[in-house]
Amino acid sequence: MAEQPHRVGQITLAIHLPHRVTAEQSERLLKVAHGCTVHQSLAVPAGVAIELNPHHREEKPS
Repeated sequence: MAEQPHRVGQITLAIHLPHRVTAEQSERLLKVAHGCTVHQSLAVPAGVAIELNPHHREEKPS
């Protein structure tokens, strides 16, 4: 856990392959992993919108 502000400091991902791969295949797999949507979303912080009761609209008195 990282401090100031409290947040997740690092996410480590281990990819377990079912068999050995060549250096070329390993390089390609790492390239694909770094380019995936989830990695990109975590690497570059996304905007965060916080709403209270977004589906409940307070009705105005008539």
